Amino acid sequence: MGIDSRVRATGQYKDSFVLTWILVSRVIVHQLGKDGELLKSLQDMGFKKASFKDGYSESWNYSLHPESENNIGGQVLEKMGIGKPLVLK
Repeated sequence: MGIDSRVRATGQYKDSFVLTWILVSRVIVHQLGKDGELLKSLQDMGFKKASFKDGYSESWNYSLHPESENNIGGQVLEKMGIGKPLVLK
């Protein structure tokens, strides 16, 4: 079974995630927020805002706080268990 929805990245830097689905409801959005998996994934991808809309009048918004890109290389190595940048001698 598929879900007929539209997903977009919006904003000047494409850092806002928008999902429009006619069947989305407050209960579904609450469960997505409570579970946290989807919002965490969106945050890890660099999104600063997530919006869920029914395409009519209802919408639910979450503010996300992605990690700074200043030290992204060091963070990637840390997640891989390396901890420090490689030094070639």
